[in-house]
Amino acid sequence: MRPLSVLSTMLLALALLVTPAANAKDFTYLNVTDLPNGPGEGKAPSINDAGDVAFFVGTDAYFYQRSSGTFLNLSSLPGAPPDAWFPRLNNAGNVAMIDPFTRNIWFYESSSQDFTNLATLPNYPGNTGANFLRAIFDLSDANQISLHSGDNNNGDVYVYDHADGSFTKVTDQVGGSVRGRENRINNNDQVLYSGFPDAYLHDLDTQQTVNITDLPGGPGTGLGSISLNDNGDVVIYNSDVIYYQAVGNTFLYLSTLPGFPASVTSTDSNDISNTGEIAFWKEAIYYFDPTDQSFTQLTGQGSVPAGGMESSINQFGEIALNGGLDVFVATPSVTAVSEIPSGQRVLHQNVPNPFNPSTSITYDLPRPGPVSLDVFDAGGRLVRNLIDGHRPAGDGQVRWDGRGIGGQPVPAGVYFYRLRGVAFVQTRKMLLVP
Repeated sequence: MRPLSVLSTMLLALALLVTPAANAKDFTYLNVTDLPNGPGEGKAPSINDAGDVAFFVGTDAYFYQRSSGTFLNLSSLPGAPPDAWFPRLNNAGNVAMIDPFTRNIWFYESSSQDFTNLATLPNYPGNTGANFLRAIFDLSDANQISLHSGDNNNGDVYVYDHADGSFTKVTDQVGGSVRGRENRINNNDQVLYSGFPDAYLHDLDTQQTVNITDLPGGPGTGLGSISLNDNGDVVIYNSDVIYYQAVGNTFLYLSTLPGFPASVTSTDSNDISNTGEIAFWKEAIYYFDPTDQSFTQLTGQGSVPAGGMESSINQFGEIALNGGLDVFVATPSVTAVSEIPSGQRVLHQNVPNPFNPSTSITYDLPRPGPVSLDVFDAGGRLVRNLIDGHRPAGDGQVRWDGRGIGGQPVPAGVYFYRLRGVAFVQTRKMLLVP
């Protein structure tokens, strides 16, 4: 179970109480599918915190690893499903996917490159009969898969645990609904599902279920797309975008804010990050920043064509989205973050440099939030992860001992270290000498 970031959620709660100037943000865009050796097009991207992206083309599922810049056609591997749509990617690089014809859900484990067809396992509750294939299963970092089983509007929601091969029924529990369809699972053993017409949040540890839509200030019904983050925050999509924040039990109706896109089209197929940022579709894909309550249109802008409904957002505010027939990754620009004055460095030069065998890396974070610090070799391959988690604002320091992921000393040469936080990325170079 991943611990909740109480400080960050409290700060976000305070931010939602005020409405500063709401300005659209600057993003840089990378066309992932048109990179060298890419498939040239893609649909339904899913992004993890490392910036890796899973998507599908035709009936093949692909995995793009950002650190190496390589593509892997998962469908070409032994044991892969014959057809794979709507891949869900976690931070271990594992993928859940659905066969659109058999409605079987498959699990791919990247470390072993093994595939598991859930339909072949004991106690499998049955295939889904739902038409909304992109919204009826999800994957957590603990390799738990929430899934719909049964008829379209009369099925149940279960959780499959890959560690022990078990299936746990989530619907028809005390306080919940006797049926459910759309569902999401987070990294704190919580499952959100649409129970016709309400949205329910079920805790696997306590076995308690809460009707989110019937809480004070809630919309009363929860039909439409739903999403969930690790803090237990919920977004409900129907004719509005409704953001429920678990800390404080408050609802924010995005349509009441200046800049909300004027469109008769209901919102659909969207995602919320652990810091409350939302990517949603409303005739175009938009980004919502909760810190200043601003909206930014992503598709149909600049190099990104219109078209495409699918989007996925990671904890660093990076958004994988469909633009036309391609998959793009939209990265918030450093200049979009008001807390980082122009020219200010948050990542400092390592000391000593050159070094052998170890060196210290210092940084200054402008605000608390999720942070990763990674070391790469000159070829762009990941050598070591030094930080991966929430850090407070201010100074920080970490030491690298010149060893790789397996604990073995790495050879002398040029290395790069990259610090990523919410809406910023900075990279510097260092030299390991013999």
